Amino acid sequence: MSNAISGNGRGGDDGDGNGGPIAGKDRVQQHRDRLEARQRRRLEVCVSIPLIDTVRQIAQWRKTPMSATVQDALECYVQEYQWLTAEDQRLDEVRDRLPANVNSLEDRHRIEEYKRHVAVFNERLDRFRKSGAPS
Repeated sequence: MSNAISGNGRGGDDGDGNGGPIAGKDRVQQHRDRLEARQRRRLEVCVSIPLIDTVRQIAQWRKTPMSATVQDALECYVQEYQWLTAEDQRLDEVRDRLPANVNSLEDRHRIEEYKRHVAVFNERLDRFRKSGAPS
């Protein structure tokens, strides 16, 4: 007799595979194993109610589950961090190759271009830092 018919209302297999009930800690371990097989883990965090409401609205607008919306947002945040890290390293390398003295118009253009790139980098870095600042 299925669980839905027997009256527990949950449906699905509720046993240990041998006809007996499954212990709670074993059920939790099975759930963790299924998540691990899908390369997933639980992440429990506390966030503000307005942020949750906004994420819910975004998820509804995108017609995706909230968990997928949160994962996409975290991936974007991590990608921005990775870009900032790589750009910081690249700008250091460019700076090391700049001439110590400006001897030509070409040198002046290279330095000006470097300064523009640094300004863009610093703006993105400031936005990134502010986005993680506690409110």
